[in-house]
Amino acid sequence: MFGKKEENKDLELLLSLMEKAAGGDFTPVEAEGFTDPSVVKKYNAVLNAVLKNNTALVMALNESMKKIGDSSVVKNMVEKVQEQQKEIDALRNAGDSISESSTQIRSSAETMLKKSGEISGIVEDSKAQIATGIASVADSVKGLDGLVKKIEEFKDRAKQISEIASTVKSIAGTSNLLALNASIEAARAGDAGKGFAVVAEEIRSLAVSTTSSADDIGKQINEIVSEIGGLSDMVQDASRAVTEKSEECSRSMESFKRVDDAIAELTESINSVFEEIDVQSTGTREFTAAVDSMADSYGRLYEECMNTGEHMYKISRMVDKTRSDFARKNSNLSTEDWLTVFEVDHLIFTWRQYNNICGFETLKLEQVNNPAGCKLGKWIAGQTGAIKALPELSEVKKIHEQLHRYATKAFEENKAGNQANAFSTFTDIYASYNELMKAMEKLRARIKRL
Repeated sequence: MFGKKEENKDLELLLSLMEKAAGGDFTPVEAEGFTDPSVVKKYNAVLNAVLKNNTALVMALNESMKKIGDSSVVKNMVEKVQEQQKEIDALRNAGDSISESSTQIRSSAETMLKKSGEISGIVEDSKAQIATGIASVADSVKGLDGLVKKIEEFKDRAKQISEIASTVKSIAGTSNLLALNASIEAARAGDAGKGFAVVAEEIRSLAVSTTSSADDIGKQINEIVSEIGGLSDMVQDASRAVTEKSEECSRSMESFKRVDDAIAELTESINSVFEEIDVQSTGTREFTAAVDSMADSYGRLYEECMNTGEHMYKISRMVDKTRSDFARKNSNLSTEDWLTVFEVDHLIFTWRQYNNICGFETLKLEQVNNPAGCKLGKWIAGQTGAIKALPELSEVKKIHEQLHRYATKAFEENKAGNQANAFSTFTDIYASYNELMKAMEKLRARIKRL
């Protein structure tokens, strides 16, 4: 039996150890200093039970972190929303292009309508000028027809004069013959016929002169008639040419009428285009408004996705902190348990790089480019004996350092403002993480066999 004094001493020592345990010191104690060794035994049993429960808690938290720390769902959701946003932007651009095209078409149609009006005015002026020309040509044809008629009349009169000259010539011939006969008779009469012979000679001279004049008149009349015939032909040719031109003008007038009709049809078509453009513009405005509404909705959805990602990150950080604290201080993890913790650590590390690029959190360079400073790096460096010599451990170390190199590259790209390059590098980070998990599994299997 122990006295009151010994019991108080054991109680004081036990309270002191409990304070250490409350501070996170779960080191088993020796029986030295205790009056009753069973107290130490029970205390160490309690410690072992706590450590065992904490180890189970750490592994349970570790398993939870596999689910919570994997942000692939958020990533896929954000990327899908971004893709939809791009498609909506493309639709918006298409709507803007349609609206711009409609404006250009309307402007072109207005220009065409204006030009059609100008052409129509020119056609009307040309028709008026051609009509005036046709009227002038008709008057000219009438004038030429009158001139031809007058020329024919003059030609007929010239022929009449030629006939008269022929008659005069015939009479002069007859007079010449009579004068010759009179001269013969005067010669027979002797002196009595001398006076008559003089008269007969004068008549004969007159007949000769008349015949010569009649010949000249006939010759000139024939030349005039010939020239009048040529002039008549020229006037008739001119009349035919003018008539042909008048017919061409009439055909041109018909062509201009067809042009005028075509312009009228074109104007009607352009007016129809205006109506279609107005309908299309209304539809385009409605389409653009719908696209803008969709864009706003997807904008809000994108914000909600980002908020969800940020909330998931905060939750995962709180759980991870609890897991890490218990793993370091208040648990009794086996080597296999620690390897599982390291795997989840680097799952979280991988997705923290994505969170950093998205802006969910802000990392520092020393949190990324220091593979020797993380728990896995320290564990690898602390291995001795058979585990240290394992090729599987060397493979894990190599891939682990590669993962941190890719993470450093993504960090630097994002800091430089090259977010697209940072996201591209994240693909390498994730692939490297998957390689690390395979290497860790091989290492775990080899350690089990040792």
